Amino acid sequence: MVQSECRLLRGLLGFICLLPMCMSTSSELCVSVRTLKDSLNSTLRRRFMKMNLPINYTIQVHYEEVFRLRNISQLNREEDPPEPRDLQELWLYASQKGISKVLKVLPERHPTRRKYLSNLENLFRNFEALYNQHHPKDEVRTMMSFLPSS
Repeated sequence: MVQSECRLLRGLLGFICLLPMCMSTSSELCVSVRTLKDSLNSTLRRRFMKMNLPINYTIQVHYEEVFRLRNISQLNREEDPPEPRDLQELWLYASQKGISKVLKVLPERHPTRRKYLSNLENLFRNFEALYNQHHPKDEVRTMMSFLPSS
């Protein structure tokens, strides 16, 4: 059970780097996404996550909080599929929430927190600022309209 939760966490962080490559972006966004991709590569993830997480470490996530390709494929097969921009915003939101959730449960002095996840969180904030410059939000459409109500 612990291994499956660790795999879920690694899969979540690994998937974060996959989706932006499938989306259309401008050249400045490509540089930011490439930086994110480099930070999310499997070698860094393994170095920081594998050895620094205790065996019984678990993070509770709801099914809806996991951003899966299968769910995106199902959305695209619907009669009224979402726009790529909506999926990009959802990816950004889910990635940031996943990282912040991991940061909340890690102790303040944990090596993964200082060296890896804080840097990753800052990269996502920078990417979000750049993304919002290139894609100003419409008043009618907001990312929050696609999220389930809590």
